[in-house]
Amino acid sequence: MRPTPGGGLEALPMPPGEPGGIWSAAALLRAAAAAIGSAPLAADGGPLPVLAGWSGAAATAATTELALVAGLEAAMSDRLTRAAAVLSGYADELDAAQRSAATLQTAWDAALPADPLAALPEMALAAVAGTYGVVSADLQLAADVAAHRLRALTREVVAVDRPGRPGASTLGWADPPPSEAAVRGAVLAGLPVVSGVVAHREAVALADLTARDLAAVADGDVGAAGPALARFGARGWDPVAAQALWQWLDPLTAGRALDALARAGDGDAYAGLRVALGSALATAADPRCADGLDAATRSRLDAWREPWLVALAASVAVPPPRVGGGGASGAEVQGVLLTGARLAGLSPGTRYASTVAVAMVTADRALRSPARVRPAAALTGARGSTDDPLLAVARALDHDAEAARAWLLAPLPGADGRLVVEQLVAGRYRSMDAGAAATSLAATAQLVTATGGDPALRDTVLLDAALLGAVGAEARSTPEPEAYRAALAPALGDVGTVLVRHPDALTAVLDDSAGAGVDAGPGPDADRLTRPGRSRGTWEAVLPDRSTAAALVGVVALDTGALTERGSDTAPRDPAAAPALSQVLGALDTRLAADLVDAVRADRSGDPHALDAVARRLGETVGFTLTSAGEGLARRDADVDDRNRVLAGLAEAAAGKVVLPGAGRLATPLVRLAADRLVDATLPTDSAAAQRRATTQATEGAADAANLEVRWLVSRAHPWTDEQSPQRWAADRDGVRFWDDAGTPLSESTMTTAQRRAFTAWRQEMGLSLYDTAPTVVRDGVESGVRAAMRSTS
Repeated sequence: MRPTPGGGLEALPMPPGEPGGIWSAAALLRAAAAAIGSAPLAADGGPLPVLAGWSGAAATAATTELALVAGLEAAMSDRLTRAAAVLSGYADELDAAQRSAATLQTAWDAALPADPLAALPEMALAAVAGTYGVVSADLQLAADVAAHRLRALTREVVAVDRPGRPGASTLGWADPPPSEAAVRGAVLAGLPVVSGVVAHREAVALADLTARDLAAVADGDVGAAGPALARFGARGWDPVAAQALWQWLDPLTAGRALDALARAGDGDAYAGLRVALGSALATAADPRCADGLDAATRSRLDAWREPWLVALAASVAVPPPRVGGGGASGAEVQGVLLTGARLAGLSPGTRYASTVAVAMVTADRALRSPARVRPAAALTGARGSTDDPLLAVARALDHDAEAARAWLLAPLPGADGRLVVEQLVAGRYRSMDAGAAATSLAATAQLVTATGGDPALRDTVLLDAALLGAVGAEARSTPEPEAYRAALAPALGDVGTVLVRHPDALTAVLDDSAGAGVDAGPGPDADRLTRPGRSRGTWEAVLPDRSTAAALVGVVALDTGALTERGSDTAPRDPAAAPALSQVLGALDTRLAADLVDAVRADRSGDPHALDAVARRLGETVGFTLTSAGEGLARRDADVDDRNRVLAGLAEAAAGKVVLPGAGRLATPLVRLAADRLVDATLPTDSAAAQRRATTQATEGAADAANLEVRWLVSRAHPWTDEQSPQRWAADRDGVRFWDDAGTPLSESTMTTAQRRAFTAWRQEMGLSLYDTAPTVVRDGVESGVRAAMRSTS
């Protein structure tokens, strides 16, 4: 049998003390004060009628002394009266506390089940115990304040600096330092649990008044907004006050109040109330805001928060009543409040993101479903991007990476495992205004760019992969390609940034090395979209298939860098930003050049197989990338000749010169070689001879630059022994230095004539034939890879 809690007398002991005795003591003090106050000297201020005819020096001295005695008598009467008031007030508090305790003891006993095996009504007992704690706290505060005042009266009667001497005879009720407020604060600081109970009681009273004011505003009394703001003000940052407010306030009432202020044209009140309510929403929803509170208060807030968030999530599905006239949907109210939270610099946190924010996407998806008949005015997009609640979510979570990932990676109920990020980038735009769709896509891509990408965190890589896969899949199969390209245009720079973080995703999708096995199926998103990375403890994104990757690169090719218009609602691009395709090619060049160095370092004998494999992969990846880009341009321009001209420009401008912020222009000869080979092979046979000759010349120039690039990559692998090192060779010949501080020969494109001749003599005398064979192997491998890419897309 489980132990049962004691009865009310045991669980809630009666506050000690006897109010009747204290009242009797106060009565005695009042009687003494009255007796002293009615004495002749005290009553007349010193003069006595019997001495009225007395004059002379002795009479003057006696009058002075009598006046002093009269003052002391009046002061004593004053202090006794004040002491009686203190005692009487405390007795009243004690009596009220004992009466309340008796009532609570009865309530406690009534709540206990008669059956000792029955479940305890923990919530009911907790409510009774909490009320008892408030009563006890109030009584303790009253006792401390009474003791403080009595000590102050004692110091007035007996001076601290003059023991045995009377203190100053100042009359009145001045409360010497510390004040009653200071005493109260000190007591609460030493009793954190009691402090939390008292703060909660005060917050509930404040929230009740504020909620009444806001209900009045919602009903049309916009003048009540001023008292509400003055009363609540910045209390939205206080988690106890925020919880109390949202315990009383219905979100739709808050939305109606804001709508009433907006319709009344009171911009200042609207802005102030939006920030106040938004701050309270974020503070109440985020458990991190309660970290500094006592354990009991945190536990109470945690127990309240979860069902409140569930109720909020249910409320966002309330359809907008605008068709019937006025008002806003539950999701739109949340959007306005989140805007206020963002303006206050607050995030609603992870739990809000994974519950309420996900419900907002679900409601938005249902609202935009083709199966549902809906008026155009009910669509968020028709009202402009500033009214888009999901845009408000994205911006509110912009600086909270954990919450942003919790939202974007959440599966949507009833959507076959579709993630929020996939819905945002591949579903909404079809039923939105063009400008609102572009702003929404740009905000989503920016959020992924800011919160994803850490290879050591699988969730961040999963987020990148989900974005890339969703964009590629929608670009491949959308029934509205022109609308999608227009909506996606402002986001292409960020999509390209995400793709740049995962060059291995492109190379892996070409040889299916990251493809699904025989156990493929609708498994977890993390297993489907990520795989272990090259380094231990890292992760890499996985693209679904070659066709999705091709469509993804095709839309990325449409980006024009800093020239892309992103709209007034979206942060501008860096003025030095290169087109997204250029950045992707630069990332591929960096990755595959490092692979070439690793291949040479792994086998210094000059075995061509490893080099050829890497070179083929480079050629096929670059060929696939540019071919996919060309197909994307062709779908946009619907003209093969125009596509090839643009593609030739890409080979010259994009592949050959990749802009890196802060580093000027970086040549990528290997990528340029592959690009020029591809363009030369794909130019239409009826192209002008001049265009063919120009392309051939560019291809030959690219081959020469690639030879220099490959020899420099060979140098980075250090394929020589210590006896063959450049330093040892030059020391015996007093030769010119052609290496850097790390002992690696410089790139031939930066060498002087003397350095290039010394470099050539060194590698020939040392028998380092790899410098001669590697460029040929790489060039042949690149061409072979390009041909393979062309065959796969033909």
